[in-house]
Amino acid sequence: MAVTFVRFAEATNVNTTITVNIEVSAGTDRVLVFGVAYKSNSVLTEDSIVFNASEDFTLERRAADGGDAQCSLWYLPAPSVVTADCLLTMPSSVRMVAYAAYLTGVHQSSPFTANTDEANGTDNAPTVDVTSAADEIVVDMLAQVSAGPDTATETHTPMANGAATGGGTDTRGASQRAVGQATRTMNWSMSDAENWNIIAGGLQEPDAPPDPIPELLVKVEQAVNRSGTY
Repeated sequence: MAVTFVRFAEATNVNTTITVNIEVSAGTDRVLVFGVAYKSNSVLTEDSIVFNASEDFTLERRAADGGDAQCSLWYLPAPSVVTADCLLTMPSSVRMVAYAAYLTGVHQSSPFTANTDEANGTDNAPTVDVTSAADEIVVDMLAQVSAGPDTATETHTPMANGAATGGGTDTRGASQRAVGQATRTMNWSMSDAENWNIIAGGLQEPDAPPDPIPELLVKVEQAVNRSGTY
């Protein structure tokens, strides 16, 4: 089964919490991906992130300090089939943008490959390269902080793109997705040179089932050995 994107939802807030409501419909090998972008002078450790009140997300990657543009990426295998909230709680009030994406056909114990990567900078062209394959879907999480209002334009299929404003600055969070390839470049075009931070990773298919033929041949050989005839 191929990795299949189903839907996404996004939200913005200036507070200690942010809620993204999303429908998880019936599907095989379900996974929720959650990304958050926020403004902070240092990287914060999120207090918690849950779906449907009690299903805990697992951290895929928390980006290194990007000046004041920070982001992280999370996943939840086998979420309940329900329309419910993804609730993120931070240790302090921040301006943040978050999204949740629902996909099927994803590896359940290791949804992301080992090639998730990150980058940060201060120009107007956020970019990060991800080693991936054609049977994967690569997703990203971009954080941008500026005096605003600035824009961030995706290169691939858009998912989220919103801004939380306050205190004279904009915090923009955005995400896109793309079919994997040997080197998949996840890049953006911003209207001005500002602090940015980005994480991207490839979601992979479940392992292929074992080939039944070798096991069948062993059983045939064992049966022949027991009977002593062909």
